[in-house]
Amino acid sequence: MAISKYDLVTLLHGLAFGGFFLMAVYALGYQMFSDEKLNVNKNYLFLIIGIGWIILLLGTYVIYPWYKANPEKLLLANPNQAKWQTFGMEWKEHVAWISVILISATCHILAHFKKQAFEDSRIRLALRTFLVVAFLSASVAGIFGALIAKFAPIHGGALVHLEGWIP
Repeated sequence: MAISKYDLVTLLHGLAFGGFFLMAVYALGYQMFSDEKLNVNKNYLFLIIGIGWIILLLGTYVIYPWYKANPEKLLLANPNQAKWQTFGMEWKEHVAWISVILISATCHILAHFKKQAFEDSRIRLALRTFLVVAFLSASVAGIFGALIAKFAPIHGGALVHLEGWIP
């Protein structure tokens, strides 16, 4: 079994890193909305920030140029699929940045001011709001990414052979 380099990087971006990021943000949100004391390690918070920025930068500066080379033209050529470019990809281009910035701010505040964040209800409400907006925007960006990849997949690059990797 073989997969192209572009397909492999796109899968890592969306399924591996993106899946982990959404699960980590959901787990953090679950703890933030419970009444129990937040029990989160600083390293975990910084891991969430790091994964978020890896996804964002990989998508913006590696995958997006591949997409602009050919699949974008494929979508725009068909009037029924042009909305995936005009709305879906525009969402991914802009809102993904907001999601990662909000998560970075939330995790940074929790890492350095956890006690104050839970003593002050206004700060806690702001952090919860940041988490909800970040999670929902990242989720919608992931859904658009999966649907756009279905209608206009990115192919190319050297083949990576998976024999022996998968049973």
